[in-house]
Amino acid sequence: MRKHALLVVFSIILAVVVLSGCGGNQTATETDEFENIEFESDIVELVHGQVVKKIDKGILIGIDVEYLFKNIADRDIEVKVNLEFYDKNDNIIFRGGPKWIVLPDGC
Repeated sequence: MRKHALLVVFSIILAVVVLSGCGGNQTATETDEFENIEFESDIVELVHGQVVKKIDKGILIGIDVEYLFKNIADRDIEVKVNLEFYDKNDNIIFRGGPKWIVLPDGC
């Protein structure tokens, strides 16, 4: 009988843990690789980049930009990054930066 009671209690706890968080406001994300990038440099290379869009109830509420640079120069460098986002009609919708990144030789 004691094993049966422990099994029932464990099952209830497991059900609560599994169902917790359901029905709340959840934010969806969409990830896109960078497209149509103008990137010219003799000292760094853009290895990877993506845009993660945060969407809540069909409305865009935020964007995270992720990028990875590789130092192709033979010295320590400091990189200044400015971002610009354009809509389909080439109107600027966001301008960010500058952000400074220090890349040691060989990174």
